[in-house]
Amino acid sequence: DFTYYANVFDVVVAADRRGDGLGRELMEAIRDHPELQSVVGLSLLCREGLVPFYESVGFEVFGPEFEVPEGGTEELVRMTCRLDDEE
Repeated sequence: DFTYYANVFDVVVAADRRGDGLGRELMEAIRDHPELQSVVGLSLLCREGLVPFYESVGFEVFGPEFEVPEGGTEELVRMTCRLDDEE
């Protein structure tokens, strides 16, 4: 909604192109996109082994507590929904 937060999903570089700088270029383009400059936070979830890569493009590891624009903090909870459940 370009108001508070933005999430990055499914960043994948083909195995035979890893190491060419494409992931860095993609993440920098997202991070620096003009329409996202007013957003308070840009977040993503990643595997533990990718933390150094994301740190190298400006991301930081954060816990479940996150600062909100009103000046407080709130706990964030990762949630999922199974789409194949029949009720």
